[in-house]
Amino acid sequence: MDTNHQPTICPWCQSEIVWDPEIGPEDECPYCFNELKDYRSITLTLGDDEDEAGEEEAAGPADEEAPVWEDWEEDTARDLYAENVESCIDRQEEAPECSHCRELMLYSGVYTVTGPQFTPALPAGWTSGFLSAPFQMNIYLCPSCFKTEMFLSESDRLSVIKAFREKESD
Repeated sequence: MDTNHQPTICPWCQSEIVWDPEIGPEDECPYCFNELKDYRSITLTLGDDEDEAGEEEAAGPADEEAPVWEDWEEDTARDLYAENVESCIDRQEEAPECSHCRELMLYSGVYTVTGPQFTPALPAGWTSGFLSAPFQMNIYLCPSCFKTEMFLSESDRLSVIKAFREKESD
């Protein structure tokens, strides 16, 4: 078994990827199926404390201007991120599952669809659409894979239900 194996963390879902030393590293995350190479990924090397001390001694003046988060331990930063995400999700009325990686999503805001941006569909036998502008979409963001999804707002969901109920009575 290769003892020099560096752990691989998916940059999209933050899962550790364990790969078979005989086959080699994965090209795709087995959890969220995102690519692990090329422009969509970065490679970080985590060293021992001795290596870090040697790098600090060799650091020049330009290294002193590094962003604050580079001084954080990776686990600490990940824990703070996860803690803040969980706190936000706990305060939401609803938290849908991401259709891509199944993590709970963060409510991110409202998008209002207005007039000429939207052309309603007319189902067969209908004189008007069941959804008409303006209406609002709630936007959710996945904190793991960063996919966004939109869902019709609660009041506009009720309008759609009302449109179908009125159509049944015709």
